[in-house]
Amino acid sequence: MKTHHNVLIIWITLILSISIPTQSIKADLNTLPDFELPIPSLPSPGIRDTVLTLRSVEKSNNLYTLTYHGGYRNVLERMNQDVLDHGTTLQYSCTMFSALGNPDGPLMARNFDSPASAVLLGHYNPPDGYSSVAFSRMNDLGFNDRPDFKELPLSKRIQLLNAPFYAIDGMNSQGVAIAIAQVRPQNVKINPNKKTIFITMLVREILDHAANIDDAIELVYQYNIIDRTSNIISNHLLITDASGRSVIIEYNAGQWNIEPNRKPWQVISNIPTVDVSLNERMSMCWRFKTAQVQLAHFHGNFRWNQALETLMSISMKNTQWSSIYDLKNRIVFVSLHAQPEVLTFKVE
Repeated sequence: MKTHHNVLIIWITLILSISIPTQSIKADLNTLPDFELPIPSLPSPGIRDTVLTLRSVEKSNNLYTLTYHGGYRNVLERMNQDVLDHGTTLQYSCTMFSALGNPDGPLMARNFDSPASAVLLGHYNPPDGYSSVAFSRMNDLGFNDRPDFKELPLSKRIQLLNAPFYAIDGMNSQGVAIAIAQVRPQNVKINPNKKTIFITMLVREILDHAANIDDAIELVYQYNIIDRTSNIISNHLLITDASGRSVIIEYNAGQWNIEPNRKPWQVISNIPTVDVSLNERMSMCWRFKTAQVQLAHFHGNFRWNQALETLMSISMKNTQWSSIYDLKNRIVFVSLHAQPEVLTFKVE
């Protein structure tokens, strides 16, 4: 395996160092063979997609974007096993909501509040799943908060290939959006007949394979899901689909609890939902209360710019990104660091 790895590094180094137009490089790549090398950090089918992925990184208004070429199943399996073996911790605070009252289509929105990190928006189109966009923190991939990919050595740049595993929130081509937020830790009853996966791998599985909320819930029940040690979970989820349905999914007392929307909106922050009344939640978190009051005032009838205004009103000093998902039109609106500039991306 080491010999194969050295050969691959030489191939990619040579290709990335060629100072000719990108169009020419892409044409040259079409003549490369597909290497089926036993290297777990590489997507299938091999070197061509790897090079295209690494060359796709762009930066706009401090947002890094990546177009992931080819599959990444081996990446997910390797990263998941690494996390199970060695552990990791996701630290952040968030507020998320669905706004389902607009006849032009539902929205889902979130603020991601976290220690400083560069932000990556990945575009994914796996051969065995739906296309999607998803946000990741660059520091989860081993980068600092201002990476310069022209200066980074190849060994560092390759860590971008792990991005599919670290999906924090996103939307797929079927109009399913998902986001996670921290909540009080719960002990997970491990079922030995189910595979154990990290919470961000669940996000990826839902983006890749769920056409609606029912599909997403079915995927949740297929796995033991953890996010700290081998039997702890400290995140809950908000999932919304293009039909205008929304659910909060939270683990409590040894089981998953599914709370569907009962009004044309739903709000979730870092306080529990199970066995906690609405009034208690409003008294425990000002961000939750503010979003709840604004959504109730408009009966969930938000346009994307109204959703952004609500996110701005509950942003914090450490808000890294604000994302708004238009589930009908498959558009994501992005603001970084609670700034008014908005970028838009389409999920094809």
